[in-house]
Amino acid sequence: MKDRKIFYLNYDLDATTFKYGKVTGMHQGFGGIKTTGSSVTIDTVVSGQGPFAPVLVGDYIWFYLSETSVAKRRVVTKPSNDQITVDVAVNLGTGMTAWYFLPFRIGNTDADGGHSVEAYETAFVEIEFATVIAGGGCDVSIEIKGRAPAAKWFAIFTKNYPAGTPVRDVVEVNRKDATGIPAGGWPNMLGSVRVGLKGGTDFVGTDDLSVFLTGNPRW
Repeated sequence: MKDRKIFYLNYDLDATTFKYGKVTGMHQGFGGIKTTGSSVTIDTVVSGQGPFAPVLVGDYIWFYLSETSVAKRRVVTKPSNDQITVDVAVNLGTGMTAWYFLPFRIGNTDADGGHSVEAYETAFVEIEFATVIAGGGCDVSIEIKGRAPAAKWFAIFTKNYPAGTPVRDVVEVNRKDATGIPAGGWPNMLGSVRVGLKGGTDFVGTDDLSVFLTGNPRW
């Protein structure tokens, strides 16, 4: 049995210093939403209901159009709690309620980007870069920390993936022979993992970068 969490989905680099992102879960939307034909503008069916109140720019939103069809989009703007725009047009007709949103949060502080691995026997970071455009390629830093309140992040894997070449790589995050182990030694109890991404020399162009955490639960 495997469990999978998301760090990045089709991410486009926007900095030359490390940022740490993660998708915090998948939540069912409430209220009816609609479009006028095929459009990037999504509106509430009932004015003032505010179905998009918990949704932020940068979040992912999935529309279940049928039993076999899911339209996956990203929120580009949020004019109000009753309206959003997405990156690619979709036709929701005059109203539907089968939609979910996946909050994406990113930052550059110690509080950002960490996914828990406490329940995993083994854990792996899966790097899937469909397109790397940024000048100097994409720099990756995989970092871990223990469970103690004062635990600090430290990098166990750093690598530059050059522009122009699709990437598929897998890194085990709980191997104790990894590089970058701090003077205090490997944590006795591994608590969290995060992945930093940045452009090597710039972030010009549209990258398509996905990173996942896959774990084998202990129970």
